[in-house]
Amino acid sequence: MLLMRLVAWGLMAGVRRGMPVRVCRRESRLFFVDRLIDMGAQIILCDPHRAVVVGHDRNRQLRGSRMSSPDIRAGIALLIAAMSAQGTSLISNIEQIDRGYENIEHRLNALGAKIERI
Repeated sequence: MLLMRLVAWGLMAGVRRGMPVRVCRRESRLFFVDRLIDMGAQIILCDPHRAVVVGHDRNRQLRGSRMSSPDIRAGIALLIAAMSAQGTSLISNIEQIDRGYENIEHRLNALGAKIERI
């Protein structure tokens, strides 16, 4: 359940409507949200456990960014957001993503993504 919530962050960063999200497990779970905000997502951090994903309007598209994957779940959320962003994104510390998603770039490229491991 928590994994699906965090993966949804990457998708919701590109939606038009707002959606409240609550993550109760650990305070550090929301630290990656700053990267989504840097990409142009409108997210309000209420406290260490809650945030509201406002989304963005169609005039503001997510933009590519340099970021680091803090853990498996947040890393995949950042990857999904990066795929929907305009421009190029660079995700470092991808070993975190590799731990849970073997050959993720090949699988996503087969679906039409443009991911290159450098």
